Amino acid sequence: YPPNAPPNVQVVVQGSSKITYEKAEWDAVNYADRYEVKIDSSSTIVYSGTDTMYTIESTVPPDVPVPHTPYVRACNIGGCSRWSSLPPTVPSLTVPSTNHTGSYTASWDSVSSATSYTLQEEPSGGSWSTVYSGSGTSATLSGHANGTYYYRLQACDIDGCSAWSAVQSVDVSLPPPTPSSISVPATSSGPITISWSSSSTATSYTLQAQYNGGSWNNFHTGTGTSYSYTATASGNHKFRVKACNAAGCSGYKTSGNVDVTLPPNVPTLNVPSTSETGSYSINWSSLSTATSYTLQQQANGGSWSTVYSGSGTSKSFSGMTNGTTFGYRVRACNSGGCGSWSTTKSVMVRRKPTNVTVVYDGSYKITYETAKWDALSNVSHYDVKLDSTSNGTVYSGTATSYRIASSVPPDFPPAHTAYVRA
Repeated sequence: YPPNAPPNVQVVVQGSSKITYEKAEWDAVNYADRYEVKIDSSSTIVYSGTDTMYTIESTVPPDVPVPHTPYVRACNIGGCSRWSSLPPTVPSLTVPSTNHTGSYTASWDSVSSATSYTLQEEPSGGSWSTVYSGSGTSATLSGHANGTYYYRLQACDIDGCSAWSAVQSVDVSLPPPTPSSISVPATSSGPITISWSSSSTATSYTLQAQYNGGSWNNFHTGTGTSYSYTATASGNHKFRVKACNAAGCSGYKTSGNVDVTLPPNVPTLNVPSTSETGSYSINWSSLSTATSYTLQQQANGGSWSTVYSGSGTSKSFSGMTNGTTFGYRVRACNSGGCGSWSTTKSVMVRRKPTNVTVVYDGSYKITYETAKWDALSNVSHYDVKLDSTSNGTVYSGTATSYRIASSVPPDFPPAHTAYVRA
């Protein structure tokens, strides 16, 4: 039988200051009587002998021999082996320098004569392992966690394998995982505290809110794992959070519903500015979210006291003390609490004098015409005008009567109309 083909064929360049040699070398084969060599594509056998080396070319420095490809076979009485030659050249490997998904592709150039390629991977601090072996020129790599991964490649054929390629590296930086939980209260009448679990590798969190099933809107980005949210309207609120870093963001974690009932807004209060009878009514605007209203009163800037609490929107008053300024304020309430008090509005009670009369009083010598009226409490003085309110004041004082005119009988004073104010 013919011997096996000589393995490990290689070209070695050696030299000195005088001459440089390009030599073909190979391993010895059992049962070989001789070895035959041909160069490049030539069919001419340039060597036949028992040595396991052949000088292809020599040059005088500084020249360097031209690279050649030797083909070697082993022969004996049974025949000759196949021609063996150099293993494939080193392939060129390409990988991405960074990755944010954990999945990526390694690719390489096709090498002439190569029938297979072996790709190896080494995690940072780990050891080399084969992740691909086949005839293709690319490999998809997946499932990588954060870290640095190193790769090397060699091409192989029937004559052996090339040296390993230069090592290439991929830095994998993944987005953080989705927060595992988010917590909110089931109901609220004010600020809503939202909290969520921390996510490893996260550098920030983004919160979104949804109102009554509408669109989601960003309202906060920060590094903490809780936030106090102020709802601006009653209704159904939901929240969701995602974790982010330089590589990207996780998916969202969504909360349950928060049923928000806010206290009502401030109602508009309507009061008369003055009252001449001590009786008056005040009212306020109706609010759709209110279930009750509280009305308070103060006298002359004193302390407040509640004078009405109910679902109505008006209150009547009577018998109010003359000369007193009554202040009022109202607020609306519901299950979420009570809103702010309205602006204070005041009523000044200034009653008109009552039972104003003009009487005639006299004797056989003189007759008088006198205006009289009932006294009022909390009055500093009374003013009197005659016949028309546009006329000037004829009296200002504390008395409850005023002598208008006098005459000598049998004449009577002319009749007048008196106007009195307190």
